[in-house]
Amino acid sequence: MVANLPGGFHLRMGMVIVNTYEEFMVIIIVATLIVAILTYVKRNDKGTKK
Repeated sequence: MVANLPGGFHLRMGMVIVNTYEEFMVIIIVATLIVAILTYVKRNDKGTKK
């Protein structure tokens, strides 16, 4: 059974399948967030070491 949902999503056996572009964007956003967090931690670490 396949149900077409708004925005190009397809529902198969209870799973939402997204297209390749959306998966790529999620990977890019998560990678950017990790880099931003590591940069923030590294920058704040410099001032605390003696």
